[in-house]
Amino acid sequence: MVNYKNKIVCFIDILGFGKMVSKEYLDNPFMIYSILRKIDGFIRDWFNATINSESELEITQFSDSIVLSVLPVGHYFMNFNFFKELSIAMIKEGVVFRGGITYGQIHHDTEFVFGPAMNCAYYLESKIANYPRILLDKSVLDLKNDDDKVIADYPGQF
Repeated sequence: MVNYKNKIVCFIDILGFGKMVSKEYLDNPFMIYSILRKIDGFIRDWFNATINSESELEITQFSDSIVLSVLPVGHYFMNFNFFKELSIAMIKEGVVFRGGITYGQIHHDTEFVFGPAMNCAYYLESKIANYPRILLDKSVLDLKNDDDKVIADYPGQF
């Protein structure tokens, strides 16, 4: 049965990926594969070690884009510590990225990923972020609205 679930959704764009594919590693596609494998492994290892299988982690990678969705289970800010750790791991691989995180309805399985939350995360990354960073949609903060440690750049962007 196909239905939406309310999940935290992140859309990540690997910056400079086209250059890596067409110039830097043109004769060595294994390097690109290796970078993508490390990113995927980091994501899976982190969630397996810190949250649990109840998180229903789904990851879809295509070209320079990574979509991940996870149920908002476990300690709230563990999910955000993950993005800090992912940033550090990717920078060590010489990779920078831009992304958007939201909370809402998504269908995400091994074949398809779609829904309002997917559209919102993509919009944050592609139209608002503009430079390497990850933006949080207000819907994510509404999950835990009593924490005053998050600073807003602009209303609705954190």
